[in-house]
Amino acid sequence: ILKRDFSNDKTEFVFRTCNEIGLRCLAFNMIANPTETREEMLDTMRLNARLRPSAIRVSLGYPYVGTEYYDISKQLNLVEEDKVFHNYSCAPFTGGG
Repeated sequence: ILKRDFSNDKTEFVFRTCNEIGLRCLAFNMIANPTETREEMLDTMRLNARLRPSAIRVSLGYPYVGTEYYDISKQLNLVEEDKVFHNYSCAPFTGGG
């Protein structure tokens, strides 16, 4: 769904190299994606433990209208049209301002 085009092995190599030369590195993760299982989410966290990044950011996947991610979520009946939430709030999103 996220179309990540690199392997965990490649990711581990890059982070290991960065750590060896003292370069700070950030791990950005999206979890709770459509079809993602609890075990896959735990695999992501285990990968982060192996990476030993300088910082970690974890976000929940969000089906923004107009994206393929939204279309997939809708096909899987995971979107409630009458409830629209902004990714960074727990209150209904009412637009800008």
